[in-house]
Amino acid sequence: MTQRVRPEMQTGIADCGAACISMILGYYGIRRTLSEITDALGAGRDGTSALSLVRTSRSFGLHVKAVGRPGSEVIAAKTGFPGIAHWDGNHFVVVEKADSQRVRIVDPASGRRSIDRSEFEDHYSGVYLEYTRGTAHKSDRRERESKPLLSREVIFTYLRRHRGTLLTLLLMSVLVQAAGICVPLLSGMLVDRVIPDRDQSLHLLVLVATALGLTGYLVLCWVRLELMLRVHRVLDRQLTGAAVAHLLQLPLSYFLSRGTSDVVQRIGSIVAVREMLGAQVIAALFDGPLVLVYLFVVFDRSWQLGLTLVACMFLQVAAIAFGNRLTIVRSKQELATRAAADGLLIESVSAIETVKASGLEAQIGAKWLKLFDRSLQRSIASARIESSVQILVSSLQLIAPAVLIWVGTAQVLAGSQTLGQMIATTTLCIAALIPTASLAGTAQRIQISSAHLSRIRDILHAPTESAGGNVIAPELAGNISLQDVSFRYSAESPWVLENIDLDIPAGSTVALVGRSGAGKSTLARVLLGLFPPTAGCVRFDGVDASQYEITSLRKQFGVVTQNAGLFTGTIADNIALSQPGATRTAIMSAAKTAAIEADIVRMPMAYDTVLREGDGLSGGQRQRVAIARAILPNPAILLLDEATNALDSETENAVVSNIEKLGITRIVIAHRLTTIVSADLILVVQDGRITERGTHRDLVDRNSHYAQLFQSAAKADVR
Repeated sequence: MTQRVRPEMQTGIADCGAACISMILGYYGIRRTLSEITDALGAGRDGTSALSLVRTSRSFGLHVKAVGRPGSEVIAAKTGFPGIAHWDGNHFVVVEKADSQRVRIVDPASGRRSIDRSEFEDHYSGVYLEYTRGTAHKSDRRERESKPLLSREVIFTYLRRHRGTLLTLLLMSVLVQAAGICVPLLSGMLVDRVIPDRDQSLHLLVLVATALGLTGYLVLCWVRLELMLRVHRVLDRQLTGAAVAHLLQLPLSYFLSRGTSDVVQRIGSIVAVREMLGAQVIAALFDGPLVLVYLFVVFDRSWQLGLTLVACMFLQVAAIAFGNRLTIVRSKQELATRAAADGLLIESVSAIETVKASGLEAQIGAKWLKLFDRSLQRSIASARIESSVQILVSSLQLIAPAVLIWVGTAQVLAGSQTLGQMIATTTLCIAALIPTASLAGTAQRIQISSAHLSRIRDILHAPTESAGGNVIAPELAGNISLQDVSFRYSAESPWVLENIDLDIPAGSTVALVGRSGAGKSTLARVLLGLFPPTAGCVRFDGVDASQYEITSLRKQFGVVTQNAGLFTGTIADNIALSQPGATRTAIMSAAKTAAIEADIVRMPMAYDTVLREGDGLSGGQRQRVAIARAILPNPAILLLDEATNALDSETENAVVSNIEKLGITRIVIAHRLTTIVSADLILVVQDGRITERGTHRDLVDRNSHYAQLFQSAAKADVR
């Protein structure tokens, strides 16, 4: 039988290339997480290119070549499968198999499907990646295949930590089972001994024993429920807390390569997984022993009924397993399309002013509805299968008691059991079918949750940011030195910065200028240690940044970007974000330096005015609140990345003048070049290199590229 590609659904809109590589790697027995592949690709929000797929595939030990050929030739070749096809100009799919009539593809957005030849040629964009088996990673293949998947890691790691409580729960379950078994056994005694002998005293004794058994059963069930809720709460808190803590420890590059809505949806998948862990897995731990106890008791009393019970259980499990195979892929498809719809909605609400100002409400609504309808169709398809399976299981649960009673009656007629024994045993058999269905259903839900686990796995498998060295950074003077620094996002991505040498004295102002995309913001992030250099060394006060504990180092930086992020809370809370214990006097002083105090005191609640993610403030006010927040901790180094572009010239000059009086090192990125003429050093960045450096006067006198940029900016300001 021909080996098939195992579908891997993309977890984000730009993950199709990574998902396709993951499928090809899996086909050749090499297991890599989607996060590893995404990082190797260096894929940004705009996706990735075929060349990046080739480079990344080779880095994982696959032999691949990209060919430009018509779709008819790809099909006619009948070799090079599976391969990756460029699709609709902005997507990638895996081509699994092709013949003269049909082409079978695995789309990371929608799963496996078979399409006719004409449809393939309509969507195919002319680039095909042919793969053959590589040998470079055989040892890696064995090592990685031995590691457990995240689903098992998550489940057993968290359950191991609470084995004491779980053992108590297990004891409670055993006692509950004992109490539950007593009732049918006592019922059998009533039929076999009390009724034939008309034994009133035994009748009363059985009645009391039954009442005590039921009371004990109810009490034990209540205690077990409380323990399960306690474990559920602890698991819920620890799982969510660990995922969010891990997310916050990821490097900045992780967030830059994924959209905000994408990250938010991955966190949302934790809700589904934690429900599965808290309710389903914990219940399964006790349903398993319960089934075994029932089987032991039934086989002890009648092997014929025991075999009948096992057959009924097998049919239940087989029906659920069959349905599971059909629903798991559809569930992943549903999640992928729902994520696309939710992502569009999050982005639209975040940019609602632009949507309304451009009159795009109907267009966005129609686009969302199209995605939602697609998600709804897949949801209905999954629900239809699940309902069919549930109907089949319910029918089996209805038929099984009749079959068990028929077998038990045959034994009574044959004299191998009494009527009371038959009633007790068949009652136990019927009771055993309930936890069996629960166990099979739990296994099904765990498998369906694998779609959510894949999304969380991208977070939990992503390597956290290095904590740096063990040395707590002392109070810095503000000297920065870069020695032959180069940077790129991954081993296969192009260089963003190359061979940067730079010395910035403490207390000086350095301006970075250049056209958009030249590498200014990346250079600033390397200067502040937000991006560790791929090559070379960054030093603060002569000490390699890698020797310092990263958090203690960054606490001495102040950063303000053009899209200043404010949080729900008062203005005072936002200014004192990094120093919650700051005095009102210190907060007011920072506000004065940022030239925002006059605006604040005119507000009805002044510093206690509540903001909701910054709503109610103009763009310039938001920027000045962010500047006040950055300078409140008295940073040694301050980065202003287009941080005053929303201010008028008079206010901007006041802010710049006030910051200069602080005497700290300042790194300024600005497109409005008239604001940086007083900088101690101006660096012109082009294509990731510093091509010019000097003061404003020096650069203008040279008739340099900077002089041309400055003249263009001056003319724009005049207009």
